[in-house]
Amino acid sequence: MNDTLETMANAIATKQKEEIDKRIDEETQAAQEKLNREREQALLQLEKVQEKRKLELSQMKKQQIQRLQLEERQALLGEKQVALEEIFSLSGEELEKISEEEFQELVFHALENVKELGQAELVFGEKSIGKFSENKLTEWNQAHQGMFVFSKESYPKEAGFVIRKDGIEYNFLFASLLREVKEKELSVISQRLFQE
Repeated sequence: MNDTLETMANAIATKQKEEIDKRIDEETQAAQEKLNREREQALLQLEKVQEKRKLELSQMKKQQIQRLQLEERQALLGEKQVALEEIFSLSGEELEKISEEEFQELVFHALENVKELGQAELVFGEKSIGKFSENKLTEWNQAHQGMFVFSKESYPKEAGFVIRKDGIEYNFLFASLLREVKEKELSVISQRLFQE
């Protein structure tokens, strides 16, 4: 009977051991599966983070490139603007250097266009006084029935002239003419000059 008891005890112990081993195997497998799922989730999360970071870096790089391109474009526009200002400045200097004959032609042309004003005053810029004489004006008045008078006044530091009557001025000072041309033509010139 002892043998039977022992055999039974061994059988129960073996069965319990098998159940415990089975349970350990199941729990180990469950834990392993859980670990595998968590590892996969962690890898997916890492991939998402890496993809997000990669996208952020790509956007930062694109923004830097755009910023640099904008800075380059602005620098180029600044240089072109300086060049444009220089062109107008040089044009003013060239106008001041026109010959006496060219200046007289300009004055005569302007007088012809406004001779219906009747008596008006011709006032010169300080830099142009020597290019036109009172005698020239008298000759032109006689030839064209003009009534223009030579003013003793002048515009300091200016080149060109003004035709003045009753507080109204027809301004042919070179700086004013250039400003007017610049205002009218700047958009056209700028479009050509600043095309990309």
